[in-house]
Amino acid sequence: MGMTIKDLMPTGSRNAIKRKDLLNSCKLHGIAFSDREMRRLIEKERQELCIVCLSDGNGYFIPDNDDKDKLRHYIAQERDRIKSVARNLGVATRLLEDLEFGRI
Repeated sequence: MGMTIKDLMPTGSRNAIKRKDLLNSCKLHGIAFSDREMRRLIEKERQELCIVCLSDGNGYFIPDNDDKDKLRHYIAQERDRIKSVARNLGVATRLLEDLEFGRI
């Protein structure tokens, strides 16, 4: 089997790789040729491997023992994202119900 996105993912936040650099590496190794394709591969890999990308813009990495605080931050970041999506989905669901039942 050939190289995968997992093989390009650095361990430890100190080695984080920026999205642009990761995409260039993916292209070089024939793994992904667009940002969207690369993000899909990362999402698929996240089903079995913790790949972190914090909102600080430092890039992607697999947490190591020195990254407990960053991992806590990532978990909180993703929980906040879930809450935001749930709120937005609730608004959309209520609108659809209002439209379907002729309330508006």
